Amino acid sequence: MLAARLQPHDLIALVAPASATEPDLAASAITNLESLGYRTRIFGELATHHGYLSASDVERAAQFQRAIEDPEVKLILAVRGGYGVGRMLEHIDFTPLRWAPKLIAGFSDITALHAAVWKTCGLISFHSPNAVDGFANGRGDDASRAALICALSGESLEYTGGKALTPGVARGRLLGGNLAIVAALVGTPWELDLGGAILFIEDIGEAPYRIDRMLWQLRAAGCLSDLAGVVLGHFTDCTDRPGKATPTGEEVLAEYLTPLGVPVLASFPFGHESPNFAWPHGALVELDATAGRVTVLEPVVVL
Repeated sequence: MLAARLQPHDLIALVAPASATEPDLAASAITNLESLGYRTRIFGELATHHGYLSASDVERAAQFQRAIEDPEVKLILAVRGGYGVGRMLEHIDFTPLRWAPKLIAGFSDITALHAAVWKTCGLISFHSPNAVDGFANGRGDDASRAALICALSGESLEYTGGKALTPGVARGRLLGGNLAIVAALVGTPWELDLGGAILFIEDIGEAPYRIDRMLWQLRAAGCLSDLAGVVLGHFTDCTDRPGKATPTGEEVLAEYLTPLGVPVLASFPFGHESPNFAWPHGALVELDATAGRVTVLEPVVVL
């Protein structure tokens, strides 16, 4: 299922489905989005802190529900990630997206939303910079912003970079996002079915043993047994204490993924540092790990 492409003067809904941001960052992100020719509308409070959340689970779900039911809204853009999306999923009725699909974009904890709209509606959404880290003053980079606008506008998508851990070529649906969230969804109604998929994962601030635990969980649950391929993004600050003799995060990833016998491409430009290129979650892609290239093979928006 596809939403209509984003065009000038379209309305962007700003939501905080996880943690809250700071008022000045939200304000500058909105100003910069409007300077690009889009209209914006805030759903809920973006900068009100409710512990480590932006609001209660029911309140955040209600704000997101209003955004998906607003007929003017073309794109729902998360203001930031953080924590809490998974807690609100049970309170959302995704049914309206089946007859009125909308563009949905964001990353990190927003991975749970991408999984939920894919599982409930088969809707392609966009793992991409959030509003603040992509558009606030002093945040993000021009290349990542341009890649997101290109993806939402319906331009052809091909990305290059990285290095092959296991060479080869494969095709499949692009599914995944933040590794911690992908693992946390196992056993829930929103667990991703990764059979035949190109799994893409990234993370930040996870020690190697925690990456090990997440990958072990995915393997033990059978989630890695029938992958078509894997793309690894930035694993930012995923190190152990200085001087501690443990495997690196990269070594742990290789230990679990290279024995799968599928193409594995590492150090690709997405995740919690720049560049963070937009990925159409659920789209059919071709992964050429040997050449360091991922090509989207089908339209990801209605032109």
